[in-house]
Amino acid sequence: MTNSDPEKEGIEKLVARYKKALLDADEATQDQSLSKEDVLSRRLTAIGSGITTILFLLERIYGQESKRAKGDSAESAQQLLNKPALTTSQAAKLLGVSEGTMRRWGDDGDVDIYRTPGGQRRFITDSLRKVMEPE
Repeated sequence: MTNSDPEKEGIEKLVARYKKALLDADEATQDQSLSKEDVLSRRLTAIGSGITTILFLLERIYGQESKRAKGDSAESAQQLLNKPALTTSQAAKLLGVSEGTMRRWGDDGDVDIYRTPGGQRRFITDSLRKVMEPE
């Protein structure tokens, strides 16, 4: 698998988030003022972050092969980036992740979304560009 810089940055951000969650969970374990529920919540956050990181990496490794097989092109990605907002499936296709991952990132505030009057998520394209670009 050949990683472009945006992919490396995305992976590095996920790993950094995972490490931070682990540190928070470790600190919570030693903080006597926190309730058991708070400690457990921080541990679960760390576990969830680790799972997200692993899933992202697997999607990157195995998703690239399926993209090549389907013949997705940079042109179609550029067409998506020209839109002001994308559906969940369009955003997932653009970033090469699952729709579930996109929903989670939107709900967690990792990418900017708004909801249509019908309650559907729309992912702000500028926010998706930030995820794709190195900081």
